Amino acid sequence: MKQISAAVAILLLLLAGSATPADFDGDSRDDLAVFRPATGLWAVRGVTRVYFGRGGDAARPGDYDGDGLADIAVFRASNGLWAVRGLTRVYYGGSTDTPIQGGGGQLLFDYVVRPGDGDDLVRALESFTYRSVFIPAGRYEVDEVINVGHVRQITGEEQRGTEIVFAPGSQAYLCIQVSHCHVEKIRVEGGGSSGLNRGAVWTNADYVTFRECLSTLSESDAFRYSDTADYVSYIDCVANQAQGADSAGFKGVNDKKNFRFTNCVARRCEGYGFYFCHNLSSCFVHGGGVTGSGYYYCRNVAASSAVHCATNGFVGCSRVSACEVDGYSLTPTGFRQCSYLAACSADDLAGGGTEYYNCLWRDPDSCN
Repeated sequence: MKQISAAVAILLLLLAGSATPADFDGDSRDDLAVFRPATGLWAVRGVTRVYFGRGGDAARPGDYDGDGLADIAVFRASNGLWAVRGLTRVYYGGSTDTPIQGGGGQLLFDYVVRPGDGDDLVRALESFTYRSVFIPAGRYEVDEVINVGHVRQITGEEQRGTEIVFAPGSQAYLCIQVSHCHVEKIRVEGGGSSGLNRGAVWTNADYVTFRECLSTLSESDAFRYSDTADYVSYIDCVANQAQGADSAGFKGVNDKKNFRFTNCVARRCEGYGFYFCHNLSSCFVHGGGVTGSGYYYCRNVAASSAVHCATNGFVGCSRVSACEVDGYSLTPTGFRQCSYLAACSADDLAGGGTEYYNCLWRDPDSCN
């Protein structure tokens, strides 16, 4: 008998349903993989070994949820069952039908990080090959600075499920150095370098957008930008428990830059909620009794509030409108040394407190 070529052997395996090429790790290349129906074993070289399916099933992997990563799936002709691991089980077709498998649809991201692999996460984000990276839900432990210099789209599967965890005391942080970068739906735990004035999430680039990102238990500031950055936007972001006497949930620079903060929250940050931030709308500081001042020398603040801060709700802020302070009987001063105030109010201040202290150009008809 003549020796069968490797290409013919692979073709026979494909027709038998025991091997089907697919991109299981999201690097835009198909992986070597086999399906062993007798035991239900899926073995993907260098990626995973899992059990799914049984004898008589046909391997039908594909990108069924649109994340750019092939899902493990089988078709059971005896009863028309389609089973996609971790996603769905549905009956469609029968024993005489031919299951059709497509090419996986449009690739949404250049690379999908291996779930829970911190080293792979760092390599992907520091890559000069990929422009977009998807981070599946999981815990990614990192003990080094992540320098993003080329990737322009970083997307987590979900804000609280995609966790980048920096090792305590490592002085590590997520550093966005590329302009026009969009970061969304990630949770950063720890991180930050007080010696280098870096937050857990830091940028020195222009036109960077953070959306639905969360920083918790940072070792210095949570979100911070440098004096070289401009046109940076924070949308629906949360800074939780930034640690250190001078730490802030969101910290900027004393310069008239074009930043934007929309629907952002600073919760129980030890120093400040928002520090030298400009153009804030619908933001919220919950001091939890540990935050000193809610808003410190911020400019253009609208429809925002501060509750339960230790010293001031707003201090040194200008062009403040429709904002309020609730002292929770702890905050002694509502608005301190602020200017151009309209439709603002301060209530329940400590010991009766002072609603407005050394404030300039306050509209007496709309502020109370």
